[in-house]
Amino acid sequence: MGYNLEVPDCSQDLTGAVEELRADGFRYVVAHRYVPGKDDIRDELEPFLDTVAAIKPVAENEDIIVFRLDDLSGAAICPVE
Repeated sequence: MGYNLEVPDCSQDLTGAVEELRADGFRYVVAHRYVPGKDDIRDELEPFLDTVAAIKPVAENEDIIVFRLDDLSGAAICPVE
């Protein structure tokens, strides 16, 4: 199983993706601080965390950060340039 650690493609509108996730029953987005086989994923995780810094997670510990999909959908997923 592979892991997608890439920053979102900001040239695309993510509204459709959020709506599809909702339609499929998803309610949360989980950001993992650890990926098996990788020593350090901070470089991959930091751009996402910078983007969602204003959004309060619903849960957080040393392993994961959990956001409500509705909270993310109301925020700008990509940084303003």
